[in-house]
Amino acid sequence: MHPALLLVDLQLDFLEPQDLQPPRAILLRSLAGLLGGCRERDIPVLHVRTLVAADGHDRMPHWTRSGDARCVVGSSGAEAPAALRERTGEKVYPKQFYSAFGNVALETDLRAASIDTVLVCGVHTHACVQTTVLDAYQRGFRVILVADAIASYAPLLAQLTVDHLAGRACELLSASEFWTRFDAASVAR
Repeated sequence: MHPALLLVDLQLDFLEPQDLQPPRAILLRSLAGLLGGCRERDIPVLHVRTLVAADGHDRMPHWTRSGDARCVVGSSGAEAPAALRERTGEKVYPKQFYSAFGNVALETDLRAASIDTVLVCGVHTHACVQTTVLDAYQRGFRVILVADAIASYAPLLAQLTVDHLAGRACELLSASEFWTRFDAASVAR
């Protein structure tokens, strides 16, 4: 297994809502552990962010209709929380719509690095995370959805999404379950 971690839409604008489930503090704690584990083991970390031009010309149509002005390039809301920010050598892939693979450079870079497995985490489970999982699956990657590193403001829809994806387009594992497998496979080599 040659994995990479995809951090999807972990931006302040998406992490602010009080109805996020699990709550922001719990999610950030899980993500920080997962991110730290990947960095310690030299697993590539790729940051995927929704970014909108200042004039809003490239907002998703439903955002334009509703007047949603989140994730504007250069705004603090478009940034990741300090604990999840990219480090030197970690790329940020801007996207406009739901899927991380909407940025074609992501797949190109994954293939160039011989990545065969993507660990998907982020927000929102029922939207951008789901679409990223399906697109990674369609492109032939093994997909692991990290159960304790995803969140949504629509928990029922998120649970239905996870139930549908697991066993079809991805494997659902907690971070600790993933580390148990990954570390055992590394020792076996």
